[in-house]
Amino acid sequence: MLDMWTDVFASPGWRTTGTKAGTFLVAPANWRPDLRERFAEEFKLPKDTQRIDAPTPYVWLIGRTKTDGPPDYDAVRKIQAGYKVTLLSEYGKTPRQVEFKPDPSVDMKTPPKTQVDTMTAGVYFANAAELLKLHPPHVTDEPIIAQMKKIGIEPGKSFDIGKLDPTVQRALETAPQDGQKLMGWKLPTLARVANGWAMNTDTVGVYGNYYLKRAILAQQGLGANVVEDAIYPLNLADDTGKPLDGANKYTITFEKGATPPVNAFWSITLYDQDGFQVGNVLNRFAVSSWMPFKPMRMFARPLFPEREPRQGTRSQLASRTEGAIQRRCDCCAKSKRMTLAPSVREASWLRVPCRGSRSGNRGRANHPHWF
Repeated sequence: MLDMWTDVFASPGWRTTGTKAGTFLVAPANWRPDLRERFAEEFKLPKDTQRIDAPTPYVWLIGRTKTDGPPDYDAVRKIQAGYKVTLLSEYGKTPRQVEFKPDPSVDMKTPPKTQVDTMTAGVYFANAAELLKLHPPHVTDEPIIAQMKKIGIEPGKSFDIGKLDPTVQRALETAPQDGQKLMGWKLPTLARVANGWAMNTDTVGVYGNYYLKRAILAQQGLGANVVEDAIYPLNLADDTGKPLDGANKYTITFEKGATPPVNAFWSITLYDQDGFQVGNVLNRFAVSSWMPFKPMRMFARPLFPEREPRQGTRSQLASRTEGAIQRRCDCCAKSKRMTLAPSVREASWLRVPCRGSRSGNRGRANHPHWF
C-alpha cells in the first residue's frame, strides 16, 4: 500500500501478515480514535480485522499473487477472486457496480507521464499546490516546505506564478527542464553498480527526504516495493561496458547453486528504451525461477557463431561448467547452428526487437543478502 507521495506505508502479505485470509481496515490516520480498540465490533467486521492508518486521504495498491506457471493459474484465479475492496459503509452488502464519470476537463487520451513531463512550470506548481491542500506532507518534509514558502509554494494555498516577483518567475520557468536534466544525469549513479547492474538496495519504497531518488523512480516506474519485499537490479551495460543493443546476442549464466537466493522467486525481464515490454513471436516477456530450466554442460566456444560479430561487438562465450543454467537474449531466429538443443533454447530464450533494449532482473521476497 502506497500513499500519494509513493511511500509504502503497509505491506500486508506473506512476509508480514502471512498467507491466511485476512480483513484490513484502511482509514485516515486520525479517524475515530475512540474506536481504535473496538472498530471491528462497531462496524460488524471480522474479529481479526487489522486497522491500517493511511498517511494521505487517497492511497493506492500494488497487488501481486505468485504463480508457478500455467498449471497454477486456476488456483491463482481463485485467490484473486477473493480480493475485495469495499467502502466501510458498504461492507457486508451486495457489491454494486462502480460508476465512472470522467471529468471533461481532464485529458484522458495523452498518457499521464507525457502530460507531467511536458507541463509548464506555472501549471505544474499550481497542480502541486492544489494537491498539497488534500495530501499533507510528511512530518520530515518541514525543511523543504520552509524553503518552498520563499518562492510562493505553501501548503493549503493556491499558486499563481503570475503573482510572483519577476526574478522568481524566471527562475521557476526553467525548473521543469532543469529537473529533467538533473534526473537524467543522476540515473546511472542512483544505485550501487556491480558488474554492469544498478543495485537499488536502499532508500526504495520509503524515501525519507531523498526527493531526487523518489522523483526518478516515479518517472522510471511509478511505485516500488520496499527492499524487504523486492529488489530491482537494472542492467546498464554488458561485460564490455556498452549498453545492451537488440541487434546483438547476450547470455546470462548462473553457475550451479548460484541462482539468486530469494524466498519467493526471481525473474529477468526485457524492456525497450521507453521502459515497456515488447511483443514477440514467443509471447514471452520474462524468464523466471519457476520455469523448467535444465542444467547443461557448456564449452568455451561461441554460442551463436552463425555470423561474424559486428565491429565493436564480440560473440558471447559460455564458461566450461557442469550444471549451469543459461539465459539467451537476442533478436535473431534464423540460426541453424545453435549450440543449445532446441528444447533448452526455447525454455531459456528471450526474444527482443532489433533495436535498443534494456534488461531488468527482479527478485521478489528476496534474501537480505541477494547477490
